[in-house]
Amino acid sequence: MGKLSTYAQLFEVLSKQGFAVEPRSCVCVRNRNVRCVRCAQACTTGCISVSEQGIEIDTQRCIGCGSCATACPTDALRRTQPDDREILDEMLSVMELNEGHVVLACATVLENMQVTLDPDRVVGVACLGRVDESLLAAIAAEGALDFTLINGGCAACAHSKGMSTIQQVMASAESLFEAWGVRCAISLTQEPPAICVADGKPDYDPGKREFLKSMRDLVTSSGKEAAAYLLDTGFGQQQEPPAYQHVSADGTLPHFMSTRRALLMDSLDILGEPHEGAVVRSRLWKRVRVNADACNGCGMCAVFCPTAALAKRVEIDEAASSRPVKLYRAPGNPRAAQTTQVTRPVAARHSGSSARSSFATGERVDLMHAPSLCVGCGTCLQVCRQKAISLEADVPATAITSGYIEAMPLKDIFVEKGGPDAIKNSMSKLINSTYIWG
Repeated sequence: MGKLSTYAQLFEVLSKQGFAVEPRSCVCVRNRNVRCVRCAQACTTGCISVSEQGIEIDTQRCIGCGSCATACPTDALRRTQPDDREILDEMLSVMELNEGHVVLACATVLENMQVTLDPDRVVGVACLGRVDESLLAAIAAEGALDFTLINGGCAACAHSKGMSTIQQVMASAESLFEAWGVRCAISLTQEPPAICVADGKPDYDPGKREFLKSMRDLVTSSGKEAAAYLLDTGFGQQQEPPAYQHVSADGTLPHFMSTRRALLMDSLDILGEPHEGAVVRSRLWKRVRVNADACNGCGMCAVFCPTAALAKRVEIDEAASSRPVKLYRAPGNPRAAQTTQVTRPVAARHSGSSARSSFATGERVDLMHAPSLCVGCGTCLQVCRQKAISLEADVPATAITSGYIEAMPLKDIFVEKGGPDAIKNSMSKLINSTYIWG
């Protein structure tokens, strides 16, 4: 086991373990003052650990379960062996053979019940923590009746951390299904359903096995066609992220749209519209609230937000608030924006100011929040020095689907600091001091 000093080095190691990594999406890479340890907390074997001394990873203990990728809020980690596309294909095959019932089992179950279970009717994963909401929603959109997740006794399992991850995923998916009126139960059990239990013989009948294999191949083929829309929109149409820049033209770091989030949003579109007034409580979304009295208008929350859920809008005339909002849209999120408008007069130019800022030139800056883009990473909480930001767990379902955006006028940060030339003025006595110049 070796110590690593940065998350970038951690990603380099994980890329050799069958993970697709995107360091630019990691909130810790984007801002060294942000602390996120979700990948380490979700690691089922404890091979990833974070301490004050640095990051440690034991590659010999990694089983490639993918729970760390499920826990990562920004898709900086993705399991590639197998990848989400392969698991979706497998789930579709099992769903068809089981007449709408989808059964998933962890590696412990598959090993202990290899005689009991019919492998053609069960989707096997290293750990149930590998399964996330986007996979469940995608298969629900294809007509799944229910999901049964078989665990091998997580309490006594060496990979027991996976239980916490799958419980969070289940609660999140159930909240979404309830909001959308989807009757698709998700159960966690140690007992396999009868539909996937073999006939009790130690060996399968060769004719039956050949028949199931041919059926599985046929269903996989038709399943791929049935899920073509989901797979293409969720995976094939994603734009490549822009080349890494420390700061983009709009004064923020580059934004990214999670592939899994895009797949989930496409699946929700297929499932229809949520119930009126429905509220979603999910680990995937949060609603940002800003205390206007405490906020000093620095805008650092928008600078470091990885998904543009928080963004700055600059307007230069008083009629601007009646025009459509121009807000950065992360790749793969084509939804039109619905915006609450805030009208206020344009701030006057600071007299005698030499500062080149939006406030100094008389422009108006609004902080825009799109709940549908928020991934609940908590970056805004950690970069806000004024402690003016809080995150609400309950998000209106319509705010997720409509692209709804909230606008809040930002304060003129120069007022608090004594004007744009505050630093120069405060240093003038020292600059002109005989102590320096004699």
